[in-house]
Amino acid sequence: DQALTQFTDSQVIKYLERTDSGLVKKQTVDTYTEKCIEGNAIPSSDKLVNHQKIENTYDGRNLTNTTVERWLTLTEQAATKIDKSETVYSNFDPRHFAAKSETKRYIYEDNGTKEIYTTRTVVDTTHDKIDNRGNHEYEEIKTFRQIYNASGVKSGEEEVSFQKITNRSFTSKNQVKSQEVYNYDNSV
Repeated sequence: DQALTQFTDSQVIKYLERTDSGLVKKQTVDTYTEKCIEGNAIPSSDKLVNHQKIENTYDGRNLTNTTVERWLTLTEQAATKIDKSETVYSNFDPRHFAAKSETKRYIYEDNGTKEIYTTRTVVDTTHDKIDNRGNHEYEEIKTFRQIYNASGVKSGEEEVSFQKITNRSFTSKNQVKSQEVYNYDNSV
């Protein structure tokens, strides 16, 4: 909505811990269906969409791991946990841009007591040019899902999709201006 007339949500972001150089190590993001009022008034909890806890790990200036956990309530209890994503970044260039990332997503069942690993997504840009703003001209994205046997035990994973994103151009604000996307069942 270019006229900004359709409100969707508001977020309250709290930075809980930073590195000595100011990088964010821990933060929370609470998303509400009601506008936050100026002066730091927070909407009532019945307007909460979700509560997120984000934890980052760094090796020097390189972001190496990000864990995002989401709950339906402000209290971080197993019974209200929605999901968790863990991302590992690697293959850094001299400017500290990661050329590869791998994300695992977990869903919670049985009142948050059963963690089910649902997908693993690998984004590879190691053979790509990364510009000075961190934009990747080319990406390959592979997504896998966990396989369970008849007893409900994890028995492996299978590739469910493969994507090539190429010929990308970007605006001065790092937004994709144009690109070609090719989708495949798998990378073979």
